[in-house]
Amino acid sequence: MFPGAAWEKRPPASVGLDERKLAEFAAKAGGDGCIIKDGYLVKSWGGIAAHQDWASAAKPVLSTLLLLAVQERRLSGVDALVKDVGWDLAPKDSTMTFRHLANMVSGYACGEAPGQAWGYNDYAVKLLARSLEKIFNQPLDAACRQRLAALQFEDGAI
Repeated sequence: MFPGAAWEKRPPASVGLDERKLAEFAAKAGGDGCIIKDGYLVKSWGGIAAHQDWASAAKPVLSTLLLLAVQERRLSGVDALVKDVGWDLAPKDSTMTFRHLANMVSGYACGEAPGQAWGYNDYAVKLLARSLEKIFNQPLDAACRQRLAALQFEDGAI
């Protein structure tokens, strides 16, 4: 079931889930969240109607936009150098590619050289996002909406 303008709600039991266990999970998770099963909203908590920060959920969207940039020939490939989109990077980062950024092995703002170590790195994710804005020559939100509108992101683009 793919949603229309909003997710259709169903009781957890109707899709084989235990309402009590979902409530326990929501209490442990805290914050805001929802659980979708078979295309139906079966549990929500917190303020899910408010626009939220995508945080780690943005990474697959950024990777998709990266591949779309290659497909649109705006970027020669994922092994293109990040510095070639106009960043003045430190010498250590001069060999960093978009593949490094997408795979979290860029070493950006860390001690390691590109490709030397995996590291969860928000600075590198932001560098990827800002680089995509340069590549598409438009704000990331506009690039995302233009290319991924069919996905109907309820909270807007990243």
